[in-house]
Amino acid sequence: MESQFWNEKVTLSTMTSSSYSPWHRRLLVRHVIVLLLLAVVFAAAFIPLAGQLAGGKWHKLIHIGVFAAIGMLGQWALPRTPMHFNLGFAVLLAIAHETCEIVGHHHYLEIHDVIIDSVGGMLGVCMMSLLQSGYRRFSHSGS
Repeated sequence: MESQFWNEKVTLSTMTSSSYSPWHRRLLVRHVIVLLLLAVVFAAAFIPLAGQLAGGKWHKLIHIGVFAAIGMLGQWALPRTPMHFNLGFAVLLAIAHETCEIVGHHHYLEIHDVIIDSVGGMLGVCMMSLLQSGYRRFSHSGS
């Protein structure tokens, strides 16, 4: 028996925002927030002034904080994705960001930035995963 879904004709008029459930609309907002943050972070990788402003004693904290925020928001935006995929994605983002900085800031590979960014992203994913599991336990406990 063929699914009714595959027989539906999808047009632009049938893809209105009212046809999505509230959960799907919230998920779409989450994705937009993550994509905007990623756009800002990767745009800054091509602006040498951003690298100079984020230098000095705050350099490591800024990298960890930004990538922890990306990791948390990524886990929040992809709640059904296994955590190990999001952890791997955090490492790939760190590598991609450093590659963009090499091109944009005209410097050599800074492996410590990749490590700091990866750790920050993985910390963010783990923190949000813990928050989500705690929320699920609390909401299902009948309190």
